[in-house]
Amino acid sequence: MLELAQLALAREMRREISLKGVIQHLRSNRQEGLEELARLGQEGLAAGDYLLRRWYLDGLSRQLERTQRDMARCQQDMARQRRAVIEASQNKKMVERLKEKAWRRYETEENQRQAKLLDEFAILGFTRRQGARRGSK
Repeated sequence: MLELAQLALAREMRREISLKGVIQHLRSNRQEGLEELARLGQEGLAAGDYLLRRWYLDGLSRQLERTQRDMARCQQDMARQRRAVIEASQNKKMVERLKEKAWRRYETEENQRQAKLLDEFAILGFTRRQGARRGSK
């Protein structure tokens, strides 16, 4: 369970890195487009060219907004996956502690059984020796 949670977290972290790259690229393209539009506007850009460039920049802005929403969802998913990793880690530790406790209990019970068996052998040996002494008298 822990390994699956770690894999899911790693997947979300890779997704976040990818989205950061896309956001950076979109921001850069938009900024370059705005600067170019301003420069061309000062040089006397035709209305049709201005509209095409403006639509392109508006499209970049919409794509940037969608990607930023995706990033927000990704960060929420990462937080959820981190909590899942922590919970799975705690569960794994708890199971390991329970296994250790069960093993110690088993060892204690086994040692008690062996001690009891040795005591019974000692008693049987003692009673045989006592019986042999009585029979020889």
